[in-house]
Amino acid sequence: MNKAAKAVRQYVVFRHGSNSANQSMTPVMPVGIWEATDAKAAADMAADSVVVYSNQYLTARAASSVSNADYVAASEADYAREVQ
Repeated sequence: MNKAAKAVRQYVVFRHGSNSANQSMTPVMPVGIWEATDAKAAADMAADSVVVYSNQYLTARAASSVSNADYVAASEADYAREVQ
């Protein structure tokens, strides 16, 4: 019997850990929005596109649960990555 397909949701991915090369003086920063079946999958997908140094790590939260400011910042990060 097949398992029911999991629903795909939007997740805002956050990079944790201050690093002078990409995130100076900021302990947590939204780095984009990914569509995935769960938070771990979203963070794993983001790891392919976002620079993460050894003192940093990624987490993801459902887009519906983050503040509007974090959602907008994640959208802006997506745009910045696209135009590079």
